[in-house]
Amino acid sequence: MLILQLTQRGSKLNSLIATVTKILPLWLALPLLLATPIQALESDQHQMIKIQADSAYLDDKKGLTIYEGNVDLQQGSLKIHADKITLTSHKNGDIDTLTAKGRPAKFQQKPSKDENIVYGRASVVKYEISKEKITLKGNAHIKQGQAELNSDNIVYLANQQIFKAQRDTTSKNQKPKRVQMIIHPKKKTSEDQ
Repeated sequence: MLILQLTQRGSKLNSLIATVTKILPLWLALPLLLATPIQALESDQHQMIKIQADSAYLDDKKGLTIYEGNVDLQQGSLKIHADKITLTSHKNGDIDTLTAKGRPAKFQQKPSKDENIVYGRASVVKYEISKEKITLKGNAHIKQGQAELNSDNIVYLANQQIFKAQRDTTSKNQKPKRVQMIIHPKKKTSEDQ
């Protein structure tokens, strides 16, 4: 088993994922909400990135690293499991894109001490850090607490705070699934009455 540890390079990636996990439940409950950016668990951003895989390939000139075979990535509360994770980096070493592929690729993160863990899965999970864009393709699913979102594809544009969930109309092998959201009512508190 190969174990690699990276330091601060992934803090921007973790911050982007954390923003998604904080805003998702609000979006599911209030589709018109324009939430303000919220930080992740403070400790996550400053943790090293630990990657375990059966094999790794590094091309430093191209800024390309590929991990294959039962790949696990962890940074603080962020965990990603996939068959393959590909990282592309800028010349300065900062990670630009992380692409996780699997059957399915899975991730989870605890956005804050007071919130439930966010779980997600898809055939492909792609983080484009400089664009602040996360794309889940192929049987995409996100869940936090009782709120769930299912679709063929889910795209999140963090800088615009926009979610797009859509069915895949290009697939000829199977009928596209419609977008499905499950929103449970809030429990009434004594203040609500």
